[in-house]
Amino acid sequence: MFNISHSQNFLTSSALVRALVQRSSITREDFVLDIGAGKGIITQELSFRCKRVEAIEKDPHLCHELKGQFAGCPNVNVHCADFLTHPLPEHPYKIFANIPYTITAAIMRKLLDAANPSTDAYLIMQKEAAQKYAGRPYCRETLISIIHKPWFEFRILHAFKRRDFSPVPAITSVLLDIRKRKRPLVPLEAKICYRDFTTYGFVSNKPSLKKTYSPILGYERFKRLARDLRFSTNAKPTELLFEQWLGLFTDFVTAVPKLKQQRVRGAWLALTKQQDRITKQHRSSGARKNAHRTQNLPPFRRREFA
Repeated sequence: MFNISHSQNFLTSSALVRALVQRSSITREDFVLDIGAGKGIITQELSFRCKRVEAIEKDPHLCHELKGQFAGCPNVNVHCADFLTHPLPEHPYKIFANIPYTITAAIMRKLLDAANPSTDAYLIMQKEAAQKYAGRPYCRETLISIIHKPWFEFRILHAFKRRDFSPVPAITSVLLDIRKRKRPLVPLEAKICYRDFTTYGFVSNKPSLKKTYSPILGYERFKRLARDLRFSTNAKPTELLFEQWLGLFTDFVTAVPKLKQQRVRGAWLALTKQQDRITKQHRSSGARKNAHRTQNLPPFRRREFA
């Protein structure tokens, strides 16, 4: 019996996996990663369609079974490894995987912040998590969607039935497509500044973006921007479209003096460190105990990246 700490809800239909892989951009020329390969149902279908598959599985028992299963398959390489510490390819690659839901955030952080991110990633994950990353049109924009959209496009391609998995999960799963933009909407060198600017708006305990950004942009400038970008001066962070956030940021970097720009510096790093501390607390003290603790934090600290 494999270790329960590494267990997943496995897809059971090869026909379903085949149909989903066929809908993807994966071709016979592609190098593809299967994260948390499990029992190999996705690896098998990928082996029929792409040039090479790198199957990564942490559980020793499952990995041993995978090595035996694909011993005669020349285009499949099985790695007994933890994906979070496993190096990503330096050449172009794609991903198709049913990732372990318990470490979704850590996997997404590694993939989206990679020096060489995948050109296209198809990830099976919990519906609410996928919506959090995709933002509109599936839900209101979140900080986590806003900070990644200049470099990636997100689409939910398929909604699974719970009985598509074994054991049957208590949650709804979807297939999220994360495609790297060919032309970034924010230059890579401005990435940290963009993240600081947007994070500053989301974590502020001010009642509106007007209260948050007017001291930096100037009240009259903020009113003009709200009119030109077509949002309310009393709007909250989640009420703005991604394009409106881009408009605000463009004005910030082109019209605001460098000294005032310093006010937002470090906002993203500070929030990331805070989230890491909360995650460690949950792991060491238990989710129930820390859920009680976080109830006493200010609202922006409780809502994480929402």
